[in-house]
Amino acid sequence: ADNPSRVVAWQVTFNGSKSLSLLYALAPQRTSNKIMEAYLEAGKTVMNSMAQALMALAPGGCLIFAAFTSGASWDQSPQLQTTAFLLNYISQDGHSMRTFTGEEMDRIRDYLVPVYSGALNYFVWEAIGSFNLLPGVHEQHIMGVPQELIQRFFYDPRFNRRPPGVSHSELLRNHELFTRWRAQAEGLGWGPKQARALLRKMKLLRCWAEVKFEYDSSVRWLAKAFARHP
Repeated sequence: ADNPSRVVAWQVTFNGSKSLSLLYALAPQRTSNKIMEAYLEAGKTVMNSMAQALMALAPGGCLIFAAFTSGASWDQSPQLQTTAFLLNYISQDGHSMRTFTGEEMDRIRDYLVPVYSGALNYFVWEAIGSFNLLPGVHEQHIMGVPQELIQRFFYDPRFNRRPPGVSHSELLRNHELFTRWRAQAEGLGWGPKQARALLRKMKLLRCWAEVKFEYDSSVRWLAKAFARHP
Protein backbone atom coordinates (compact mmCIF):
# COMPACT_ATOMS: atom_id res chain seq x y z
CA ALA A 1 0.00 0.00 0.00
CA ASP A 2 2.95 2.34 0.75
CA ASN A 3 4.34 1.82 -2.76
CA PRO A 4 1.64 1.09 -5.36
CA SER A 5 4.28 0.63 -8.09
CA ARG A 6 5.94 -2.29 -6.24
CA VAL A 7 5.64 -5.68 -7.95
CA VAL A 8 3.55 -7.91 -5.68
CA ALA A 9 4.67 -11.24 -7.20
CA TRP A 10 6.92 -12.64 -9.91
CA GLN A 11 5.86 -15.32 -12.37
CA VAL A 12 8.52 -17.68 -13.72
CA THR A 13 7.61 -20.18 -16.46
CA PHE A 14 9.65 -23.06 -17.89
CA ASN A 15 8.42 -24.84 -21.00
CA GLY A 16 9.46 -28.21 -22.32
CA SER A 17 10.37 -28.11 -26.01
CA LYS A 18 7.52 -28.54 -28.47
CA SER A 19 9.04 -31.75 -29.83
CA LEU A 20 9.20 -33.25 -26.32
CA SER A 21 5.64 -32.11 -25.63
CA LEU A 22 4.50 -33.87 -28.81
CA LEU A 23 6.27 -37.08 -27.79
CA TYR A 24 4.48 -36.80 -24.45
CA ALA A 25 1.16 -36.45 -26.31
CA LEU A 26 1.72 -39.30 -28.79
CA ALA A 27 3.74 -41.88 -26.83
CA PRO A 28 2.13 -45.00 -25.28
CA GLN A 29 0.59 -44.14 -21.92
CA ARG A 30 3.36 -45.75 -19.87
CA THR A 31 6.06 -43.84 -21.75
CA SER A 32 4.01 -40.65 -21.63
CA ASN A 33 3.89 -41.01 -17.84
CA LYS A 34 7.68 -41.46 -17.78
CA ILE A 35 8.13 -38.26 -19.78
CA MET A 36 5.92 -36.38 -17.33
CA GLU A 37 7.86 -37.84 -14.38
CA ALA A 38 11.13 -36.73 -16.00
CA TYR A 39 9.68 -33.28 -16.56
CA LEU A 40 8.54 -33.09 -12.91
CA GLU A 41 12.05 -34.03 -11.73
CA ALA A 42 13.55 -31.29 -13.91
CA GLY A 43 10.99 -28.87 -12.46
CA LYS A 44 11.99 -29.81 -8.90
CA THR A 45 15.66 -29.28 -9.78
CA VAL A 46 15.11 -25.83 -11.23
CA MET A 47 12.79 -24.78 -8.37
CA ASN A 48 15.42 -25.84 -5.81
CA SER A 49 18.06 -23.91 -7.74
CA MET A 50 15.81 -20.86 -7.87
CA ALA A 51 15.20 -21.02 -4.11
CA GLN A 52 18.96 -21.28 -3.45
CA ALA A 53 19.70 -18.33 -5.75
CA LEU A 54 17.03 -16.19 -4.07
CA MET A 55 18.22 -17.13 -0.58
CA ALA A 56 21.76 -16.12 -1.58
CA LEU A 57 20.36 -12.63 -2.18
CA ALA A 58 18.46 -12.62 1.10
CA PRO A 59 20.31 -14.84 3.63
CA GLY A 60 18.10 -16.05 6.45
CA GLY A 61 14.97 -15.02 4.59
CA CYS A 62 11.67 -16.86 4.25
CA LEU A 63 10.40 -17.40 0.69
CA ILE A 64 6.79 -17.98 -0.30
CA PHE A 65 6.20 -19.42 -3.76
CA ALA A 66 4.00 -22.03 -5.43
CA ALA A 67 4.76 -24.09 -8.54
CA PHE A 68 2.33 -25.79 -10.92
CA THR A 69 3.06 -28.29 -13.70
CA SER A 70 0.78 -29.25 -16.58
CA GLY A 71 0.90 -31.12 -19.89
CA ALA A 72 -1.35 -28.77 -21.84
CA SER A 73 -1.39 -25.04 -22.55
CA TRP A 74 -4.37 -22.71 -22.10
CA ASP A 75 -5.77 -23.64 -25.54
CA GLN A 76 -5.31 -27.37 -24.76
CA SER A 77 -2.40 -27.87 -27.12
CA PRO A 78 0.21 -30.33 -25.79
CA GLN A 79 2.71 -28.33 -23.75
CA LEU A 80 4.85 -29.45 -20.82
CA GLN A 81 4.98 -26.40 -18.60
CA THR A 82 6.01 -25.46 -15.06
CA THR A 83 4.95 -22.08 -13.68
CA ALA A 84 6.08 -20.68 -10.35
CA PHE A 85 4.59 -17.67 -8.56
CA LEU A 86 6.93 -15.98 -6.09
CA LEU A 87 5.54 -13.54 -3.52
CA ASN A 88 7.80 -10.51 -3.83
CA TYR A 89 7.93 -9.87 -0.10
CA ILE A 90 10.58 -11.74 1.85
CA SER A 91 11.09 -11.76 5.59
CA GLN A 92 14.70 -11.58 6.83
CA ASP A 93 15.71 -12.54 10.36
CA GLY A 94 12.08 -12.35 11.46
CA HIS A 95 11.93 -8.55 11.54
CA SER A 96 13.19 -6.92 8.32
CA MET A 97 11.60 -7.13 4.87
CA ARG A 98 12.88 -6.77 1.34
CA THR A 99 11.75 -7.32 -2.25
CA PHE A 100 13.47 -8.57 -5.41
CA THR A 101 14.12 -6.13 -8.22
CA GLY A 102 13.55 -6.82 -11.90
CA GLU A 103 17.31 -6.82 -12.48
CA GLU A 104 17.81 -9.47 -9.80
CA MET A 105 15.07 -11.66 -11.26
CA ASP A 106 16.57 -11.27 -14.75
CA ARG A 107 19.95 -12.49 -13.48
CA ILE A 108 18.32 -15.44 -11.73
CA ARG A 109 16.38 -16.30 -14.88
CA ASP A 110 19.58 -16.23 -16.97
CA TYR A 111 21.21 -18.54 -14.43
CA LEU A 112 18.25 -20.94 -14.34
CA VAL A 113 17.80 -21.43 -18.11
CA PRO A 114 20.87 -23.68 -18.58
CA VAL A 115 20.15 -25.40 -15.23
CA TYR A 116 16.68 -26.28 -16.46
CA SER A 117 17.86 -27.42 -19.91
CA GLY A 118 20.59 -29.62 -18.45
CA ALA A 119 18.29 -31.19 -15.85
CA LEU A 120 15.55 -31.83 -18.41
CA ASN A 121 17.96 -33.44 -20.87
CA TYR A 122 19.35 -35.69 -18.13
CA PHE A 123 16.01 -36.88 -16.77
CA VAL A 124 14.54 -37.38 -20.26
CA TRP A 125 17.64 -39.40 -21.23
CA GLU A 126 17.09 -41.61 -18.18
CA ALA A 127 13.36 -41.96 -18.88
CA ILE A 128 13.21 -42.67 -22.61
CA GLY A 129 16.75 -42.93 -23.99
CA SER A 130 19.30 -40.99 -26.02
CA PHE A 131 18.23 -38.28 -28.43
CA ASN A 132 19.89 -35.91 -30.85
CA LEU A 133 19.11 -32.21 -30.71
CA LEU A 134 18.69 -30.26 -33.92
CA PRO A 135 21.51 -27.66 -33.97
CA GLY A 136 21.12 -24.01 -34.82
CA VAL A 137 17.63 -23.41 -33.41
CA HIS A 138 16.59 -21.36 -30.37
CA GLU A 139 14.52 -24.15 -28.84
CA GLN A 140 15.91 -27.62 -28.23
CA HIS A 141 14.32 -29.82 -30.87
CA ILE A 142 14.47 -33.62 -30.71
CA MET A 143 15.50 -34.87 -34.15
CA GLY A 144 12.96 -37.32 -35.53
CA VAL A 145 9.87 -35.31 -34.59
CA PRO A 146 8.78 -33.64 -37.87
CA GLN A 147 8.97 -29.87 -37.98
CA GLU A 148 5.81 -29.88 -40.10
CA LEU A 149 3.93 -31.55 -37.25
CA ILE A 150 5.16 -28.91 -34.81
CA GLN A 151 4.10 -26.13 -37.17
CA ARG A 152 0.57 -27.51 -37.46
CA PHE A 153 0.09 -28.29 -33.77
CA PHE A 154 1.52 -25.10 -32.32
CA TYR A 155 1.16 -22.43 -35.00
CA ASP A 156 -1.95 -23.38 -36.97
CA PRO A 157 -5.02 -21.72 -35.31
CA ARG A 158 -7.24 -24.56 -36.55
CA PHE A 159 -5.42 -26.92 -34.18
CA ASN A 160 -6.21 -24.92 -31.05
CA ARG A 161 -8.58 -26.96 -28.91
CA ARG A 162 -9.92 -24.07 -26.88
CA PRO A 163 -11.02 -20.98 -28.81
CA PRO A 164 -11.26 -17.77 -26.76
CA GLY A 165 -14.47 -17.57 -24.77
CA VAL A 166 -14.98 -21.30 -24.25
CA SER A 167 -16.02 -22.06 -20.66
CA HIS A 168 -14.10 -24.43 -18.39
CA SER A 169 -17.03 -26.84 -18.41
CA GLU A 170 -16.49 -27.36 -22.15
CA LEU A 171 -12.79 -28.23 -21.88
CA LEU A 172 -11.66 -31.70 -22.90
CA ARG A 173 -10.67 -34.01 -20.05
CA ASN A 174 -7.27 -35.72 -19.82
CA HIS A 175 -8.08 -38.91 -21.76
CA GLU A 176 -10.11 -36.92 -24.30
CA LEU A 177 -7.13 -34.65 -24.93
CA PHE A 178 -4.79 -37.57 -25.62
CA THR A 179 -7.36 -39.14 -27.95
CA ARG A 180 -7.74 -35.88 -29.87
CA TRP A 181 -3.99 -35.25 -30.08
CA ARG A 182 -3.29 -38.74 -31.38
CA ALA A 183 -6.11 -38.66 -33.93
CA GLN A 184 -4.95 -35.29 -35.27
CA ALA A 185 -1.34 -36.46 -35.51
CA GLU A 186 -2.39 -39.64 -37.34
CA GLY A 187 -4.30 -37.47 -39.80
CA LEU A 188 -1.05 -35.65 -40.54
CA GLY A 189 0.85 -38.91 -41.15
CA TRP A 190 2.97 -38.98 -37.97
CA GLY A 191 1.07 -40.44 -35.04
CA PRO A 192 1.51 -42.94 -32.19
CA LYS A 193 2.99 -45.59 -34.49
CA GLN A 194 5.79 -43.29 -35.65
CA ALA A 195 6.32 -42.02 -32.10
CA ARG A 196 6.80 -45.60 -30.86
CA ALA A 197 9.36 -46.25 -33.62
CA LEU A 198 11.32 -43.11 -32.65
CA LEU A 199 11.22 -44.08 -28.96
CA ARG A 200 12.56 -47.56 -29.76
CA LYS A 201 15.43 -45.95 -31.65
CA MET A 202 16.14 -43.65 -28.70
CA LYS A 203 16.32 -46.61 -26.31
CA LEU A 204 18.69 -48.43 -28.67
CA LEU A 205 20.93 -45.36 -28.90
CA ARG A 206 21.09 -45.19 -25.11
CA CYS A 207 22.03 -48.88 -24.90
CA TRP A 208 24.86 -48.37 -27.40
CA ALA A 209 26.03 -45.26 -25.53
CA GLU A 210 26.14 -47.19 -22.25
CA VAL A 211 28.03 -50.09 -23.85
CA LYS A 212 30.53 -47.68 -25.40
CA PHE A 213 31.02 -45.92 -22.07
CA GLU A 214 31.73 -49.21 -20.30
CA TYR A 215 34.10 -50.30 -23.08
CA ASP A 216 36.00 -46.99 -23.06
CA SER A 217 36.24 -47.11 -19.25
CA SER A 218 37.66 -50.65 -19.39
CA VAL A 219 40.21 -49.66 -22.04
CA ARG A 220 41.36 -46.69 -19.95
CA TRP A 221 41.64 -48.87 -16.83
CA LEU A 222 43.69 -51.49 -18.70
CA ALA A 223 45.95 -48.81 -20.19
CA LYS A 224 46.66 -47.41 -16.71
CA ALA A 225 47.25 -50.90 -15.32
CA PHE A 226 49.80 -51.75 -18.06
CA ALA A 227 51.47 -48.38 -17.60
CA ARG A 228 52.02 -49.10 -13.89
CA HIS A 229 53.24 -52.67 -14.54
CA PRO A 230 55.00 -52.78 -17.94
